[in-house]
Amino acid sequence: MLSNFVRHKSIYSQIPCSEGNPLNCAKLKRQSLDDPQLSQCQVCNFPSVIPPQTEIQGKEGRYVVNNWVGSRGIGRIYQGSYLIDQQDVIIKEYLFPSVEFQTSKIQSRQKNLKQFSNLQLINGQKPDFRILLPKETIIDSEKQRCYTVTNVGVKAIPLKDYLTKYGKMEEETVWKILDQVLQSLSLLHCQKFRFPSGLTQSGLAHGNLSLENLLILPENQGFLIYLADLALWERFAQPLPIQNFNQFCSPQVREKDLSSLGYIGFYLLAGISINDEGMPLNPYDNQYWNNPTDVLKNYLFNLMGLATLSFKTAETARKELLRIQPQLIPTISATTLLPLSKSIYVTPRRWWWIGGGILGFIVLSLLLYWLSTKTKSFQSNFLQLSKEKIAEISDIPPGQFEYGSLINSSWNYTYTQKNLVIFNKSFEKLIQEQQANLKNWKYKASSLSTVSSNFDFLVKDVINGKLFFIGNTVKPLSTQYNTLPFAYDAIAIFVAFNYAQRQKGLPYALKGKITLEQVQKIYSGEVTNWKDLDDNFPDLLIQFYVPNNPEVEAIFKEKVLKYPDIITKYESFIEKLTKKKDNGILNNSCVSVNKPITIYKRLIYGKGGILQCIIQDFENNNPSIGSIGFASLSKIVSQCSVYPLAISSQFNSSVSPLILKNDKAITPETNLCNHKGSYKVNTEAIRSQTYPLSYPLSVIYFRDNRRRLVGDKFAEILRTKEGQCLLKKVQITPINSVDCSQY
Repeated sequence: MLSNFVRHKSIYSQIPCSEGNPLNCAKLKRQSLDDPQLSQCQVCNFPSVIPPQTEIQGKEGRYVVNNWVGSRGIGRIYQGSYLIDQQDVIIKEYLFPSVEFQTSKIQSRQKNLKQFSNLQLINGQKPDFRILLPKETIIDSEKQRCYTVTNVGVKAIPLKDYLTKYGKMEEETVWKILDQVLQSLSLLHCQKFRFPSGLTQSGLAHGNLSLENLLILPENQGFLIYLADLALWERFAQPLPIQNFNQFCSPQVREKDLSSLGYIGFYLLAGISINDEGMPLNPYDNQYWNNPTDVLKNYLFNLMGLATLSFKTAETARKELLRIQPQLIPTISATTLLPLSKSIYVTPRRWWWIGGGILGFIVLSLLLYWLSTKTKSFQSNFLQLSKEKIAEISDIPPGQFEYGSLINSSWNYTYTQKNLVIFNKSFEKLIQEQQANLKNWKYKASSLSTVSSNFDFLVKDVINGKLFFIGNTVKPLSTQYNTLPFAYDAIAIFVAFNYAQRQKGLPYALKGKITLEQVQKIYSGEVTNWKDLDDNFPDLLIQFYVPNNPEVEAIFKEKVLKYPDIITKYESFIEKLTKKKDNGILNNSCVSVNKPITIYKRLIYGKGGILQCIIQDFENNNPSIGSIGFASLSKIVSQCSVYPLAISSQFNSSVSPLILKNDKAITPETNLCNHKGSYKVNTEAIRSQTYPLSYPLSVIYFRDNRRRLVGDKFAEILRTKEGQCLLKKVQITPINSVDCSQY
């Protein structure tokens, strides 16, 4: 049967594929399953499909190919997993067969594809406006391939596949798709970007818009539209002369994005993109228009550039789209640019229940059902609870084994501190009572004087001499380690708490939140007064604290400071201050600060600890000081001397690490002291990493059988339902959502 969508001619003109396009060749797929050792097609010599369970090594870690999904554009698509945490990823494979490419130019093309796919905003942030950018790009020089790995929107499907399965769309749904794509294009066309080479560019075009690379992800009662496969880097994987970079920056190419989107809207209404002769649909042929209102049809003609009103920018095109909205969707208020991590709500129109719209409602319901079952099929057995009770775990090795963590880490506090779960007992004691052989195991926390941004070295320093180690895996470790995640913790950034007599404190002034960009400015020394961050903030000198915890400090540098220049500035402050005798490092008394921006590295609790000093600074009026600090959330959630701020970034709305019992975020009006028990850790945001400073806790060991036997059993204990509930009681977020009402 002929496809109802534009069939792209194979880009590989020199490959005599019997099926016309080697990227979709079913023979190659069968061949890879029958004989995974064959590296190319036995007929046309085109590179073979990657067999299941093949591992690909990247800079960020190792990935495993689970199955071939098909092709998209000029590459093959595979569903895979990130071996560190079993997170689902999409792997796109770009091929450079020597028969199509000059061998001397292949390496250069691979390097350019990698460079131009590593796109960042000028401030260093990764763009987060529904443009699917690779998590990383991997060059395989030996096999003349490149892979891009994406971990966002992995359950999204191309609009082409959606239409093939469900048919044409109602004009209301088309309007909403146009709205989301224009939001993304407005930002892509206007933002200033930086590439690894140092090249900067104001505004980029997509250059490649089609039904194949617009992906739809149903979410709750709505959907998200993602834009994939920018021509900016895909041009290097086509056996054609390389287009000049300036072509992706010109106003003409941006206008072409709008024209392409107009045709996509037309195809969505028609449900197909080619006629019976295999030719693209003619928008002047009324039989394909699915009886839309004149206002939408006229708008799409303008967007395609076929009418008198032409749109020069995505912003003007979206303004016109919003203007015509009441004529199309009278029951929905005008759409604004919502936080892009949220879905756009789709309200069923009243006439759906009266007439032909019933079909559209059924289609959306079927898609949601299909996606939910697909999502379940991707869930990893790795994250399933091992047993109900700790005592049910069998074959615990009886020998004397040493294991540990860092001395000031959140795990050491959680594991050894008494009274967190039961009076006068520690977490360690509780699990020893359930498994007698654990009493012979020796837990020992180690100190580490230096902070390494390379977590591999950090773990190596501590794991030496121990069979396994409990720590974070915020950055992938080398393949010599095995990591078994069992829970999540997070970094909390906090200021002094509020109380009734001091309603002009920082939580009120900051409205209970802070952006990552503001934290970066503080800890890099760019600002010295809160008012320097925002004119609405109070005129207070900034005093900031760092916990005496190399592990948390390393995570802070990785997830908050992020960028080498900011980390360098931060480290230079630390280095200068540690050389001074009066710097207050680990001092047991708080220091009266009379100058801005001083770093004090301290323990969290106790005399002269961060919490005590922040309160003292809060009460200090000569001069007025507004202090800020950070620590593991699990170590500060049970106290009320500081207020944990909600965290946001340039393109994401703020998320609080604490929520009330009704699941609403805490606010500066929440009295954390008088209402203990009325709030809790925001476990869903921590687990999903919607709260941007969360990180996994794992059992980590070198890959050898003796260590594996012991490390696996300890992780199995922690992954029991009882173990997960004990973790929850000590403010650690379980790896899965669990009902702990009976514990």
